[in-house]
Amino acid sequence: MERYRFLLLLDTDKIKDYVFASSKLKEVRGASRLLDYLNRDVSRRIIYQSFGLPDDFSKDEHERFRIVYLGGGAGKVEFVSREDAIRCGEEIAKAYKKWTRTASLSWEVVEIDTNHYYKCVAKGEFLLRLKKQSPLTAGQSFHLGIFHRCRHQETDAVEAVNQHFYEIKEVTEAYYSLRAQQGESFVKVGPASLIKRAFDQYYERYQSCLSRSSVVKQLRAFYGENWEFPKQLSVIGQADQSGHIGLIYMDGNRMNKVLQTLQTVESYQQFSIGLQNAIDRALVETITQLYPRGQLPKLANEDEDEQKGQPSEASVLPVEFVLAAGDDLIVIVPATKAMTFAEKFIEAFGVYANKLIDGQAECLTMSAGVAIAKSSFPIKYLVPFAEQLLKSAKKKHYERRLQGESSLERLATIDYMVVSMSSNPDLATIRQEQLKKNEEDIDYELTVRPFDLATWKSLRQLVAQVKRHRPRFPSSKMKQLYHLHFMERWEGEYYFQKLFMNLSDFHKQSLRQLYSLVGQGIFPSFWYQKEEGVYASPLLDFLEIYPFIDEAENVLVGEKGGNGC
Repeated sequence: MERYRFLLLLDTDKIKDYVFASSKLKEVRGASRLLDYLNRDVSRRIIYQSFGLPDDFSKDEHERFRIVYLGGGAGKVEFVSREDAIRCGEEIAKAYKKWTRTASLSWEVVEIDTNHYYKCVAKGEFLLRLKKQSPLTAGQSFHLGIFHRCRHQETDAVEAVNQHFYEIKEVTEAYYSLRAQQGESFVKVGPASLIKRAFDQYYERYQSCLSRSSVVKQLRAFYGENWEFPKQLSVIGQADQSGHIGLIYMDGNRMNKVLQTLQTVESYQQFSIGLQNAIDRALVETITQLYPRGQLPKLANEDEDEQKGQPSEASVLPVEFVLAAGDDLIVIVPATKAMTFAEKFIEAFGVYANKLIDGQAECLTMSAGVAIAKSSFPIKYLVPFAEQLLKSAKKKHYERRLQGESSLERLATIDYMVVSMSSNPDLATIRQEQLKKNEEDIDYELTVRPFDLATWKSLRQLVAQVKRHRPRFPSSKMKQLYHLHFMERWEGEYYFQKLFMNLSDFHKQSLRQLYSLVGQGIFPSFWYQKEEGVYASPLLDFLEIYPFIDEAENVLVGEKGGNGC
């Protein structure tokens, strides 16, 4: 009979709601790091303490428990007795509530079937999903800055706040005073936003003792110590002088299919750890290739709450990566680096992750949604929009599988959009109402996105090639190409033919190359027949991303990903 009979499954609730409750970068970073610290360090310490183990104990396996995996906001731990599993689940959930105030943890205990290990994991995850669908006792609310319920000393007094996000000196002073009185950082002293900020400072000071700092440690080793992470989203936007940022939301494809092949706890544990290492390696490799040593931009990197005055410049790595969940990853970079970052990361991840499943038919790939917007755009709206783009990219992945594709470059997919509206955007509404029209019972689609990785790479190379060419593509003609799509078909085709004939031979050939990416010719019409009763054009896909492709990026992106898995 197996020693460990019960499996405790842990999963952090609504991570994105907690992390992106504020648009202030230090709160986003602090929230992400706090959740990761709770997941990897505090949860482990609670398990050790529940069995009276000494402070220097650090092993994954003990006669009463075995830690399979802790990371990505989730965890799986085996126990000899159900009572031990329940006790640890309850204590870890209490720790989340105590430290965060507004975040919560769901947990479930199932009996282990050693002959069908994945089935018991799947059962536990199903029960977890049922729990997550029930009303939560805690949740992250978006405050308007008018008032908030005071958490100091566990009272219910209401305290007036006259600035957004608790930006008030008295509250800040009270927070630090109470924290000093308690003796234990971040406990019973809220509110949530101040806890996030304080943990951001704590993390920077004590990062060497935090297990999730592996990426930061590697970056410090590569760049040295004299550089900083951005303190505001606007700093990221200033790094390429565009004033825009790119938020990249990435997620693995068909991971469950791979997990179903793992029938032992050892293989499950090895794969989980290996997958996280693959993500970390791909992340570090991508960052260091896009920002080589000695080439970090010098920027005025001042915190929103720091003393206003003449800001001093510092070497800044204009990248922010935050915890999402599992194999999800959210990265914020300057807009002109966003698409290249997504492409390079997907390729590197494919190389490292597929070494974990050598000999298997399944190919591990990632999909990405990239939302580009001004750095002042509310991040709490940009994240869900990037998530919608990710779902769109995953649909393309599914289509490619149905078509029998098996290579990494055909199964990895990417979707993008430049967001300019001031309200909360919705991808389906935009593409159905603004990027599609009907004329005489014929549908016209103004976009052919999303793309597989191979098609995107060809498009990116084409854009970079056009941008490097002198003389440049006339901006007036780009505007004309855009407006042609909103004319009646006969009118648009007439003006397109006039415009096309006046282009240089190079630019004519470039447009022909663009249409060759979708297997079509361009002349005499810029519309091509996609299927019966449906016509499409890739021109807007080219024009929209054109300002956000660095003409020098072509030489930075290697072909390391290969064509297979």
